[in-house]
Amino acid sequence: MGEVSTCEGDGPSRIGSQGRRRDPADFGAANLLPHLPRIRHGRTVLSPARWIFAAGTAAGVGEDLARLAGPVAGAAHDGAA
Repeated sequence: MGEVSTCEGDGPSRIGSQGRRRDPADFGAANLLPHLPRIRHGRTVLSPARWIFAAGTAAGVGEDLARLAGPVAGAAHDGAA
């Protein structure tokens, strides 16, 4: 007969890792890029797209969006009756 493996050392580590997000794609040095693409096989998403911003990059975005949307939002409400 063959050997029997009990996997005693693997039990708790497998249970403890359930529910944690693991990124199956290893992008290597590309992990330093600001954008990593989504990877899928058929209809299954293997790794979601990621955007990585440096600290302070998004500062003031809310004000910029409000300034840009202001005239558009006002024009849409003025013409609607």
